[in-house]
Amino acid sequence: MADLIAARDVADYGSSDASVKELQNYWEAPRFDLQEDARIMIAPDRLIVGYEEVYPRSEERLEFDGYVHPREAGRGFGTLLLRWAEGRARQRAGEMQATGQVILRGNTAAADQNARAMFNAEGFGLVRQFWRMEIEMTSPPERPAWPAGISVRTMRPDRDERVVYAAIEEAFADHWGHVPRSYEDWEQAVLQSDGFDPALTFIAFDGHEVAGVIVNRYRDIAWVWQLAVRRAWRKRGLGLALLLHSFDVFYQRGHRAVGLGVDARSQTGATRLYEKAGMHVTRRYDAYEKVLRNE
Repeated sequence: MADLIAARDVADYGSSDASVKELQNYWEAPRFDLQEDARIMIAPDRLIVGYEEVYPRSEERLEFDGYVHPREAGRGFGTLLLRWAEGRARQRAGEMQATGQVILRGNTAAADQNARAMFNAEGFGLVRQFWRMEIEMTSPPERPAWPAGISVRTMRPDRDERVVYAAIEEAFADHWGHVPRSYEDWEQAVLQSDGFDPALTFIAFDGHEVAGVIVNRYRDIAWVWQLAVRRAWRKRGLGLALLLHSFDVFYQRGHRAVGLGVDARSQTGATRLYEKAGMHVTRRYDAYEKVLRNE
């Protein structure tokens, strides 16, 4: 499966950071049952050429994700997998207790024209775009200018995890499509992920109060995983300071390339912040959705 994802990434973007460990960690999260909620397609030569998964993200939304090997592009396999995902999603929606609208949502590479045509043909609408942004540092980054009264330190293992989680959940509540996440789910997805290093997570304090946090990791490139500034401390330059502080730490460690993902229409002005820090868009992802139930 990691090879399939990597092949798709290379076809769409020219490179990939897919890893077996990351995939295993993702599958271990209790979001879906591989036997019931995922399917693979295998070619006669035993190559896995397709994959699809679907799972409930909340009582109002299910999500799907799928890949078709570039060797088999344009043969209709993506449509077969998407139709299976929709059918399984309708089954799951029927099992949900809540009433009201239920939608099915998934992302695809904006560069994949076959996927765009497929989603349109199957009645899905484009609702959002997300970007991957990166910077290649050829010289030491600008030094951060911390707002008055702010101090920063690294996360202390086995002491600060829940503080970091709480700040992220509070700040991310303002993001489009955010669904509250349990600490256990966040712990598995973030703290136990490939490349996580507590020494790369920084907490900004205003006195004894947490003002913001930034969770970073390193895999193939340095990665800003979660940057969160609590509402009372926004528009004071704290987000930029945390970002530049992280750039400096990465640079001192010898890592020159840094990336992150962002909602292209972020209501908190994240894209402008990242551009101000010298980052630029390297990949674009489109989010499509379809209403499964309206009542």
